Amino acid sequence: MLLSLAVLYVYGYRLKQRQAACPFYKVWHGDEEIIQIRLSGVVSIQKGQRKVFGYISSCDEMEQDIWKFHVRLRRHGGILCFRYAAQNSAAFCGWQCPAYIQVRMKSMANWNPWHGCHKISAGCEHCYVYRMDERHGKETGVVTRLKDFDKVLHKNRKGEYKIASDEIVYTCFTSDFFVEEADVWRDEAWNIMRQRRDLFFFMITKRIDRLMKCIPYDWGTGWDHVGIACTVETMERAAYRLPIYQAAPLRHKYVVCEPLLEPLNLRPWLDDSIEELIVGGESGPQARVCRYEWILDLRKQCEEKGISFWFKQTGANFVKDSIHYRIPRRQQHLQAKKADINLNPEIIL
Repeated sequence: MLLSLAVLYVYGYRLKQRQAACPFYKVWHGDEEIIQIRLSGVVSIQKGQRKVFGYISSCDEMEQDIWKFHVRLRRHGGILCFRYAAQNSAAFCGWQCPAYIQVRMKSMANWNPWHGCHKISAGCEHCYVYRMDERHGKETGVVTRLKDFDKVLHKNRKGEYKIASDEIVYTCFTSDFFVEEADVWRDEAWNIMRQRRDLFFFMITKRIDRLMKCIPYDWGTGWDHVGIACTVETMERAAYRLPIYQAAPLRHKYVVCEPLLEPLNLRPWLDDSIEELIVGGESGPQARVCRYEWILDLRKQCEEKGISFWFKQTGANFVKDSIHYRIPRRQQHLQAKKADINLNPEIIL
């Protein structure tokens, strides 16, 4: 979002030991220069007519020639995190740091063509969309087409798409793309995606058994700019959904075990077609327990198969080393990140 829309001028970071001014370093996203680093302290982020200011809070070497900058935004309190791979190197405040560097992440956008769903399995019991709608007096069980149905086609005054090329578009996250009530609108949604092949549409479904009834006429073996993830929360659902998913004509496949409600053995279905496995516990006041050993076992299965793994969140009701934790919502992603057990994740939710 900010990354794709912002032209960033980073004038950031001078150590006490270094008095001389540092040269510019450039960051590229495709052919577009998006960041310049002057190394003197302040970050200026231009977004349309608005400016947001911040400063570089850290620069970490993640692995050989992989660097990560953290930019803390003033007033907003947010943090932008940029991860780069070096093409050339130059002296940088006592370290070897990229001089010309390639952005290794895609920015994000949301697109909900319709809203609402109905519960079909154990993982739906405490769905966050139902909790969210209840606070706003909405009826989640009624599926409705939204006014921003064609959001990804919207353009600015210059005639440019508001959602820029190469972004990941998180699609239908307040519904299920394959929910039955949306059958009358789905062809139109496919047509919108057909027009924006410069984006990557990512969706998660519990209705993979409806995929073949819902794909467009020109789907073939799948569209390269669409990724469809299959959710499995129990072994019973895994045994039903994953054989269907394994046979499905998709270019990009992901398995989502969230909420993880019991230990899962997914080895029979973790083949080379699966790009990533995403795991998380259940959030909310009525969250069911998620155990750390279940997380680690799934990580081991991914490691055996050479599949990327992302521990997304602990959930609110978490057990580790026989100790029971009640984890507030704002800490669930952070605690999962602190576990430091991810294996090269590409999709970040």
